[in-house]
Amino acid sequence: MLLLNKPVRRPAQATPICAALVQSDTCSALGITARSTSPVLAWSRNVIAAGHPDCPLEVWRGDVLSLRVRSIHEAANLEVDSAGTGFIAAHKRRARPLVARRAKNDLRPTDGDSHGVASSPLAVELDLIAGVKP
Repeated sequence: MLLLNKPVRRPAQATPICAALVQSDTCSALGITARSTSPVLAWSRNVIAAGHPDCPLEVWRGDVLSLRVRSIHEAANLEVDSAGTGFIAAHKRRARPLVARRAKNDLRPTDGDSHGVASSPLAVELDLIAGVKP
């Protein structure tokens, strides 16, 4: 191919890995098996974690080529979008789930409260019902 009279070299394509897709939730190749709702993406992450170099991937269901992946590194960085209709960049794993902010009248420990909860309207009402003086 010539571009402005200069030859353009394309990088040599690596031989693709051939993986097998079993049912709808299992992908297997190179002695690594992943079971997930998105098995090819999960398998790609497992292979990258095992230290395999980047290369293309062909996923076969029996004798039918079902999916061709340009790069297992690219596939490892994708996840299915929330609508299940495409792919988005994978979110980094969080150490713990996000916590919603508490409401202002939420029951929380306070220093001066003998019951160990804040004096929310509900706590005050329950104390009155129980006969505890505020």
